[in-house]
Amino acid sequence: FGFDSLSIFKLRNYLKNKRKDEINFIGTFDQNRHDILSSINIKKKIYGGNWNILNTKRIKNAFIGKHIYGKDIFKIMNSSAISLNILREQNYSAHNMRTFEIPAYNGLMLTTRSAEQNKFFRENKACFMFSSKKELKSKINFILKNPKKSEKVRKYGNYLVQKHSYINRVKFLLKEINR
Repeated sequence: FGFDSLSIFKLRNYLKNKRKDEINFIGTFDQNRHDILSSINIKKKIYGGNWNILNTKRIKNAFIGKHIYGKDIFKIMNSSAISLNILREQNYSAHNMRTFEIPAYNGLMLTTRSAEQNKFFRENKACFMFSSKKELKSKINFILKNPKKSEKVRKYGNYLVQKHSYINRVKFLLKEINR
């Protein structure tokens, strides 16, 4: 996994420092994700596949949209106070694509706790992590009440992610292969 640095470069003119007190989640529906998002009481924007199942499973304070890409993802992550990354069961000890996309898109990542993500982005330094709904709510409150600290974490995550572009990943792989 990594991020497309060429696309990000084109989006820099959309950077904003003013953040909305809202959460975004971009990903496919599953029951665990639904349950976690339902437990959050503040305003949230949810985008991705299969959320149309929510005709019968509403989430309070949520806007539900379809898949979004590129500039739209960048604008939402950059302007939201929190970009939520909920790992799926198969990734619980690892990471996923959003692990790199959120900080690359200048989002503040609040993610399911995993040792592997912590190696890339140190908890409370380059992202925030949670292991339970109770801890998630506590982290959300902390982030919203501490915008200066949150902005520092956001910026450090964005700084660290630069070495995880697809271009840099391929260069690393080629170097290792040639060794």
